[in-house]
Amino acid sequence: MNSKQRFVLLLLLVVSYCQAQKTDAELAGAYVYKHGPSTILILNKDHTFALRNREKTFIYEYEKYDTKGSWKRNGKTVILNPHLKPRNRSIEVVEKVAYSKDSLYFKINYSEQLYENEQLITEKPVSYGLMTVQYGKGKRYYRLMERPYERRCFHAINIKHQIPLDTDQLFRALRPEKPFQTLKIRTFAFDRFIPITIKNPEANYFEINIIQPKDKEGTPRSREVIIKGRRAYIEVYNGKVSTSIFTTPLIKRRKYQEIYASGALDND
Repeated sequence: MNSKQRFVLLLLLVVSYCQAQKTDAELAGAYVYKHGPSTILILNKDHTFALRNREKTFIYEYEKYDTKGSWKRNGKTVILNPHLKPRNRSIEVVEKVAYSKDSLYFKINYSEQLYENEQLITEKPVSYGLMTVQYGKGKRYYRLMERPYERRCFHAINIKHQIPLDTDQLFRALRPEKPFQTLKIRTFAFDRFIPITIKNPEANYFEINIIQPKDKEGTPRSREVIIKGRRAYIEVYNGKVSTSIFTTPLIKRRKYQEIYASGALDND
């Protein structure tokens, strides 16, 4: 490589760096939920961020979090706190042959691990309310309910295929004629169905043990945000950030950056 080629290469690197810096600067700003400041993301030019968000983990829980950290860009994607690895839930299934062979039995043990300042402080059983279980062909599914749900008005949600807890704290369902190899489960704090491979085709009793981690501060951990023009997409569906027409994005609005910094939104 001669000196002229080296100069051209160096020039290209400098131009690419400047363009990247400019792109990062253009991403900076305040992105707000269009119906009000219930969710607001501030991306600062120094690659720090502030996020106010309401996260729904369980049926009875809908908390507001105010968090801060650092961000980096990867194409059109912004990653919040890229240095923090996501906390993964643990799912363990115990398979048995028990009781009547004409039925399936499910036992659910759901626990929450609570972290504060990166330290595990508690682990305790929590109520999950409802769990959807899917198995066999034809997408057969049941809703395992801790408490029976009754639709009391026309506008209320209609929950079909309910199975309540019995006196032994078990859920009992009709066993299909053909064996199945996969069990899929979904409940609150899950953004998609989780497939579980059945090891014993004769098993009809499944004890599902779930440990769900949670940060008390609501800290984003390598959380992805997709930026498209003035829109920021932050909602996760099926394990990915959703940018579909059915997803409501955050909209870039200049005035909210100063309002948020002044603390004027603290009572919202």
